[in-house]
Amino acid sequence: MRQADHDGVAIAYQTLGSGPPVILVAGFTADHTYWGELAQLLADEHQVITLDNRGVGQSADPQGPYSTTAMANDVLSVADTLGLDSFDLVGQSMGTSIALTVAGKHPERLNRLVLLNGYRQIRPVFMAVVDDALRRLQSGGSRSEFARRLMPWCLSDETFRDPDRISQMVAASADNPDAPSINALISHAAVLRDFDAGYLLGAIPAETLLVGTNQDIVALPTGSLDLAKGLSNATVQFVDGPHDITVEQPHKIFSLLRSFFVGH
Repeated sequence: MRQADHDGVAIAYQTLGSGPPVILVAGFTADHTYWGELAQLLADEHQVITLDNRGVGQSADPQGPYSTTAMANDVLSVADTLGLDSFDLVGQSMGTSIALTVAGKHPERLNRLVLLNGYRQIRPVFMAVVDDALRRLQSGGSRSEFARRLMPWCLSDETFRDPDRISQMVAASADNPDAPSINALISHAAVLRDFDAGYLLGAIPAETLLVGTNQDIVALPTGSLDLAKGLSNATVQFVDGPHDITVEQPHKIFSLLRSFFVGH
């Protein structure tokens, strides 16, 4: 992976394909591999840029706290390194917080905006689950336990009917050589807790696609509707799937994104 620099913080990124640039920003503790097949599909018609948010993957792990502003500037540092004056931007879950911050504070840089499973403020009940999982990890709990506590919130019943797949996903998380540190997990949790999109929405002119999923118990389907109320140029689409539909059904999300990008 290549690296950009934001105030001394190295941000790892990679590019795929060629064409109109689109930057993909993943959510809580996820690195660039989160986008997997979706990135490959988009790369047939786009220059796709995926990055590791600060604290995860191969990016630097600065001492916290982090902020959405700092993480938005990390995204811009990647765009600047690539010489991109403007680009399409896709965020998922906590990545929508980062994408909204880019869009609200630097609207001149955006062509179009896509928010997958976004929210105005994170649900307190999910924040309580994250905080409890972190306390257990800090007290000597395993990475596997941490993953198992969060997965039921993000994945579908169908996936949980396949215990081998769940075991593989837990093992991949636990054995990840680039797994985020405790500092990064705590810092990402603070970004989740502190973000409120309200002050940004009125400053975003970019044409925006919001995708909500009917099985999402993290952001809820209403998360996309709440955001759309404050945006001046937004379309909302709902599909059947969980919070991490991007992982489970990449072709479905690709179809929505392709229609949005090609049709406008």
